[in-house]
Amino acid sequence: MIAAFWAVAPGWLVALAACAATLPSWVSLAGAAAGAPRLNGGPAGKTERCLLAVVAAATGWYAAVLAVLAAGSAATALLRGARLWRELGAADRAGSAAPYGATPPSAAPSAAATGGTR
Repeated sequence: MIAAFWAVAPGWLVALAACAATLPSWVSLAGAAAGAPRLNGGPAGKTERCLLAVVAAATGWYAAVLAVLAAGSAATALLRGARLWRELGAADRAGSAAPYGATPPSAAPSAAATGGTR
C-alpha cells in the first residue's frame, strides 16, 4: 500500500516509511521466536497504519502522513521491544529455562530416541 505513494511523495520518504512500517511485525515475530506471546497494538499498529494511508489519500498530505507513519511505526517497534525485553527478562529471572511454555532444546526427544528422522 505504501508503494503507491512513490508517484506523489519523495522517494526517500516512501522508502523510509515502508521500511519503518515493517519494524513492529519484525519485533513481534522475534519475540515469538524467543518464546514470548506475539504482541499487537501500539501507537502505530496495523490498523493505525492503514488509517494513516487513508488519511493521506483523502487529504493529499502525503509527506506529512508518511513522516508520521515512519515515526509511529518506529515508536511502536521500540515499545514492543521494551515490553518483550521486560517479559523475557522476567521469565529468565524467574529461572524458567523455557519461557512461556516453550520446550527447551535439551528436553526435545532426538530423532534417534523416537526411532524416526527429523
